[in-house]
Parts: sequence; C-alpha cells; structure tokens
Amino acid sequence: MKFDVMGRINNMRLPDGKTAILYSVYEAVSNSIHAINDRFTDAKAATLGEVRVAIDIGNDGDIASIAVTDNGIGFTQENLDSFETSDSRFKYQRGGKGVGRFIWIKMFETIKVASVVGKGTHAQRVTFRFEPDAPNSIAYKRISPSPNKDPGSTVTLSDLRSEYKGRIRTTSYLKDLALHFFPQFLSGTLPQIVIAQGGDEESLNQFIFDQVETPVTQRLKVDFGDGPVDLKIDHLFVKPTISSNLRNSYLLTAHGRLVGDPISIERKYALKDLPDGKAYVSVVSSPFLDDRVDQERLGFKLTAEQHEILEKAVMKAAEDFLREHIQQLRSKQKTTIVSLLAEHPQLGSQIENIDEYVDGLSPGMDDEQIGQNLFVLLYRDEKDVKKLYAVRAYETELGF
Repeated sequence: MKFDVMGRINNMRLPDGKTAILYSVYEAVSNSIHAINDRFTDAKAATLGEVRVAIDIGNDGDIASIAVTDNGIGFTQENLDSFETSDSRFKYQRGGKGVGRFIWIKMFETIKVASVVGKGTHAQRVTFRFEPDAPNSIAYKRISPSPNKDPGSTVTLSDLRSEYKGRIRTTSYLKDLALHFFPQFLSGTLPQIVIAQGGDEESLNQFIFDQVETPVTQRLKVDFGDGPVDLKIDHLFVKPTISSNLRNSYLLTAHGRLVGDPISIERKYALKDLPDGKAYVSVVSSPFLDDRVDQERLGFKLTAEQHEILEKAVMKAAEDFLREHIQQLRSKQKTTIVSLLAEHPQLGSQIENIDEYVDGLSPGMDDEQIGQNLFVLLYRDEKDVKKLYAVRAYETELGF
C-alpha cells in the first residue's frame, strides 16, 4: 500500500487560524516534555526540566517563526526512527499519537531540528529538516561531534503557509498555554516553561501558580456500560484573569493534556456571583478517557449515552463541590417564589411543595426566569382547562 503523506496531512481534522497555530506549539512543547521525562524521569521533570518557547513576529504582523527549545534527552536514534514514521506508536503509552509533526507541516513550510545527544566526550550534534513529502523525510541530516555539550533540542517552525498569512496575528500565548497545560501543572509534572516574545520573557508556571488555589481531588466510580471505571476530578478556584476559556468550566483530559475546549457551566450555576470575584475550574481525568481520545485530541470516541453519563457525573461532582454557593442560590430562589405566590396566588396551582420545586430548578435561574417559567406553566394549564371545557360543552350540545 502506498502512503500519501501530504494527503494524510490535508485530511487531518484540525481547526484553522489561531487554534491551529496553537496546536503546533502544543505539540512541540509536549514533545519537549516527553524528551525531558526520558532524560530526568517523570518524577523529576518539573524540577529539572526546562522549555523555552520563542515566538518571532514579522513586520507584517504574521508569525515569522516559533522555536521550542528543551533540555531533554535529544533526538536519539529511537526518536529519529519514530519521527520518520507516520502514526508512530513509539509514545503510545504516554498518549502520543504520532501525528504532531504533521500538524506543524500543515501550518509551516519549514521545520528545522537541532539536537545534542549523548554525554561528555560522546555528545553529538544532530541537525536536519523535516520534509514529509520527500523520499527521505529527514532531509539534510548532519551529525557532528559536540563534546561536553548538554543534551537538548530546538525545533523551529517557520515560513507560514500562504493560505494562513494575514489571518493569524499575535495573541496571548501565555494564557493559551496556561489553558492547555493546566492539567499537567496541577499534577506537578510540568517542567519550567518560559514564553519569549517581543523582547519579554514570562514564566508559564509562575503565571498559573499566581492564579490558582489548592485543588480538592474527588475520585468516583462511573459505569459507562462495561462495569465501573475510575474517574478523577480536581476542583479548584482560580482568579478570573487566568484565561477567559478556563474560568467557570470543566476540562476533559487524556494523558494529562486538555482535549477539545473547556465546557462552560457558568450560566447553569450562576458562577459569576462567586465570592471575591473568583472562578471555578475542574479537571477530569480517567484511563477510560485516555483510551478513547481521538488522534487530533479534539474529542473522544464515546457513544451519545457515554457522553451523557460522563456529563452527569461531572455535573454532580461540581454541584457537590459548589454546595455552599448553590445553597445560597436556592435560598434566593425560594424567597423569589414565596414573594411571587404572595403577589399572584393563582401560581400556587403549579407548586405542590416549594422546596421540591426549588430543587428542580436550574441553580442559575434568576428572578425573571423563575417568574416567566411559572406564568408559562399557568398559561398552559389554563389553556388545557379551556380546551377541556370547550370539548365538554360540544359533547353536551350533541347530547353525549
């Protein structure tokens, strides 16, 4: 069977614009983290690992280049073989799908790699360009002695493809990376990451640290149809400035990384009213999700029923954590209903038990929505009653 690499790349399900650029950075940084784990072990990666993301913007406002540098193990022969293999399973156990570099080439024409491998007098410098449509995708490969140099690699993405020029402008990479690697930060496995742009350098780790409170971990058993599986949910409060997409949402993850977009629950639980202006975030992880993430990390291979089971479990966990806030909302809702019943006694026909009725409301329903809901229900009942009387009157007229 022949394999059309560029056809494979063009058929990949990848968002356009800013998101596609970000996915290029995410994949490069994730590869760096894997290399750091290989050199220092997962346990020491956070304290010994370093990643630098240098973003250069051209005079036209487009991205000129993105260079990701790490102090990982470097491009060993195993890594080179995997890099040259489409859909490689080399990193399968840690969630690697073998398609990250295809995301790069979908956005950029030029991919350059420079790496130091080995230690002491045996250290070597390896450089090459990644050209997936060429017979040998690792092109212009050079190996030279590099004695006493520390291991590490730099991947440089440049020459933005013409179809994306003018569509992608500089953005807040710090906040976007904070969102994507937030789960790894919480797990304590994120190496030190620095974002350099326009002469400024900022620590991603420090940025997240300054924005978050200590998480509370909840472990559940959830049955998705084939018996109970483990589900871990980390709940925490954050400053709303951390990321507009992150706040008041829950994040689904696989292998420690965000999958798809955060799912907002802000309106359902009126989370804009949390005290001290803080926001809520939960991070959901499970081996069940690890096994079902799609290759682009945009979603999961779940049935509609499994999606519903997952959502119910996450929402129930969020309600448990937000119990105090929700109780305050319920108290306000009950006060609203008592006031409405006093002013409009006819609405009482819709409520047998106030507490049970309040428990059935969405916590985020405000006074106006509650009133509208009650009057709509009353209107429907009255309409049904009028229809019933009309039918009975007609039957009486016919002598039934």
